[in-house]
Amino acid sequence: MTDPAYPAEWKDQIRQLRDRLNTAQGELSDPNDLLQVIAFTTMDGGRARHGTAANLALAMAAIQDTRVLVIDANLSYPTLHTHLDGPAAPGLCEVTRASRIAMPQCFRRVAGTQIYFLTVGDTSAYPMDALDLRGLHVVLHSLRSQFDWILIDGPGFDTAADTIAITMAADGVIMMIESEHDNFRNVARALSHVQGRRMLGAVMF
Repeated sequence: MTDPAYPAEWKDQIRQLRDRLNTAQGELSDPNDLLQVIAFTTMDGGRARHGTAANLALAMAAIQDTRVLVIDANLSYPTLHTHLDGPAAPGLCEVTRASRIAMPQCFRRVAGTQIYFLTVGDTSAYPMDALDLRGLHVVLHSLRSQFDWILIDGPGFDTAADTIAITMAADGVIMMIESEHDNFRNVARALSHVQGRRMLGAVMF
């Protein structure tokens, strides 16, 4: 959708995914059973994502009074800041380490929409652990009241530790699979890593 050449079939599938997520969210009866923070993962974080998270955000925000946040958590291969034509930092790495009083101004809104973005931040400043996992849970908890949906464009399973950390913080996981590159063994291994979290489904390319 962000690209004029985005296939019409893909647009329809994105809208179907949006509608299914909204339906699933509306059918939750237990107030402790959340479906708001969705993590997207791939087998290889360096492969093209075809704008899946961003296009889903556009489709969600097309519904009146729906506020959506997209977070770039693909720590090894961040791209969101380049698409927005801006710096990567400050972003997620800084936000997860900041106190509530000293929270950096790094949330960006797409003009004319209810879509907000959070770039990855300066990963080089934290060579051992770019993401503060405890801080991520705290930040996501505080953001739930501000957004209807939070979409995390996460890392690939080539960096399994980062992917597990992201999926642990999400309410549900959507796996992006490329039919020409990902075999059954790799997908099965990836599924074993997210065992115990809610697998919502897969996006096939």
